[in-house]
Amino acid sequence: MMCIFAWALMGCGGGGSDDAVINGGLVNLAAVDGPSLAGLTFDFTDATIFGFPGESATLGIGDNAATFTLTTSGGTVINGTITAQASAAAGCQLTQNLQEVSAGGKPFVEQYDMCQATVNSQGAILFGASGPGIVTLSFSTTGGAAGASAPENVTLNLREDGTVTINNNATPI
Repeated sequence: MMCIFAWALMGCGGGGSDDAVINGGLVNLAAVDGPSLAGLTFDFTDATIFGFPGESATLGIGDNAATFTLTTSGGTVINGTITAQASAAAGCQLTQNLQEVSAGGKPFVEQYDMCQATVNSQGAILFGASGPGIVTLSFSTTGGAAGASAPENVTLNLREDGTVTINNNATPI
């Protein structure tokens, strides 16, 4: 199944059958391939999608894509967990760690119908080799505006078996 998915991601390369272009690969943040995004930090020029209109934010993806750190330009820092949203196949929920919520305060809990990263190489990559790529993380809600990060520069590793890893993370996409 992974090989079929990897094959669907790749178009024609720069001339040989030993290279491929990764174009439009999708990673669901709260799914089995989510850990491929661990360690990445995404910049959002508009943090409205996180409930902070008029601010920018960075979202750091923690170990196994099970945790996050959201830091806004206004100085808010939220640490929490990422879980799957049962009502949406590509959905997720970001939930603030309860120990961070002040007495009488309401925790940060945001649900999204779509939490996906789009992966593209910046040219052909030889099988068994690495090359530059970009990853953009997007969130959306039904009936609401979507929010997308600026592209994050990464190293894509095209394995001999046709799977792809990001920055040598163990989980392939």
